[in-house]
Amino acid sequence: VRGTVHGKKVAVGTRLFLHESGMHRDHMPSETARHRLHGQGVMMVGVGDRCVGLIVVEDPIRPTAKEAVDQLRAAG
Repeated sequence: VRGTVHGKKVAVGTRLFLHESGMHRDHMPSETARHRLHGQGVMMVGVGDRCVGLIVVEDPIRPTAKEAVDQLRAAG
């Protein structure tokens, strides 16, 4: 997502997306890597020409996941 807020360029997305949006600074590589190591998804928030924050999401596997997948396979 990209747009303008109060006259400033703002973007939310991957590092590549921010780079393509002209946000070349402060991509927080160690923070991003730490979250990805734990299986979390990371989206970056950019303002102006730099990354100013991260949005980290996690969707843990539920205990019933195997049963649900087995049912889907059985249903074709």
